[in-house]
Amino acid sequence: MKYDYGVIGNHEFDHGWQQILEFRKTATHPLLCANVYTPDGQIIGDASYEIKDLDGMKVGIIGVNSVLSPFRGNVMEQKVRLEDVTKCLKRLIPEVRPKCDLLVVLSHCGADTDKKFAANAELKGIDIIVGGHAGSTGDKGIQVSSTYIVQNTGYAEVTFDLNTKRIVSFVVKNLREEVEPLSPDPKVERLIADWEKKLDKELNITIANNPASLSKDEIILFVGKAMRESVGTDFAYPFGYHIPNRWLEGLPAGPVTLRDVFLEFPYPELIINLKCQGDKLGKYFLEDAKNRGLVIISDKEYTIAVGSMDVGGKIKGFGGGPYGGRESTEILIRDAIIDHIKKKGFKLKEKP
Repeated sequence: MKYDYGVIGNHEFDHGWQQILEFRKTATHPLLCANVYTPDGQIIGDASYEIKDLDGMKVGIIGVNSVLSPFRGNVMEQKVRLEDVTKCLKRLIPEVRPKCDLLVVLSHCGADTDKKFAANAELKGIDIIVGGHAGSTGDKGIQVSSTYIVQNTGYAEVTFDLNTKRIVSFVVKNLREEVEPLSPDPKVERLIADWEKKLDKELNITIANNPASLSKDEIILFVGKAMRESVGTDFAYPFGYHIPNRWLEGLPAGPVTLRDVFLEFPYPELIINLKCQGDKLGKYFLEDAKNRGLVIISDKEYTIAVGSMDVGGKIKGFGGGPYGGRESTEILIRDAIIDHIKKKGFKLKEKP
């Protein structure tokens, strides 16, 4: 597909916001983003919006992203500033709308949020939202008020009447159905094969031998222990984006390689330290303390290791609180797991 524009999403920040500058150089089309700013106050994308001329028809395209909360995708550590999308669109729509016949918003905000944008009377003037990140509007797309919405599971064929300035038809095609019959591209297959050979040398290295199969509960205990001991906290919350997928089905006995760990912990997620007073700890931590034979002192401040992706969401799952601190350790969960396996293997026994 020959893209004309793209919008910057949350995973573009996985390796630091500076990497986006390289993405912009590599991309063959502009990467738009109107509401995310670098630490020095510059727009993170090539532009906030652009106007494209299609045979005399003016199309305005605005790019927005709302999934970069201060606690998601390590943005907290990158000091990237996020402007509220609704506020941003209220500012830009009056500027862009008079310049175009059709106004399109490229949104990396999720289907539910896109519907709210379309229903918001203060954001009147958006003709089409092309959405991504999470959720679906179905194979046929939807219309909310006067705005049509299609998510990244499909694409829309739009007929627009220049005389009436209205969309005559909006037909969504299922992208998966269009792609599945296609044969693999030989050039892409060769590139993948070349990279697999390089990765084999780096990752097919055994770092420990797991002496006995581990259950789901034992894996969760192991991940929590590795996180906690790597940064010296009292507790850890081993749930969220970093939790293994296949490992939760059980880890069989046998050798464990670097590749195994990278497959289970693909995101460069940092460990964040939180703080909480003993009498405010949530149920999970109280149960953990009981299992490890720890006595909780009500007026003592305890430290908790959590993953940096969606810290706010994790806190909601703790119970208790408030939880303060939010100090970055600059240690990746994946690195903590690897280091722990190399030094201690898969020992799970705790000392009271």
